[in-house]
Amino acid sequence: MKIGSDLVLCINCQMKEEDRGWSWDLTKLLGPVKWTDFHLYVMLDIFSRQVTGWILAPRESATLAQRLIAETCAFPVGRIPHS
Repeated sequence: MKIGSDLVLCINCQMKEEDRGWSWDLTKLLGPVKWTDFHLYVMLDIFSRQVTGWILAPRESATLAQRLIAETCAFPVGRIPHS
């Protein structure tokens, strides 16, 4: 399903080569002190399962997710953006 000029939504995709499809995830990690946590945003290449970008933040935010996607798409293959 096409969702933009260059973006395609793919459900149950099987990629046949690297850098053709990415997925992202948000995971909550426990902090060093009780009641503290961090949020790890990760972009993965579906074919190779390699991390293509990540951000570790003290809070959850849609803006951070957008930043991860934008920065990951802006970097050449093989370079990992992070903060």
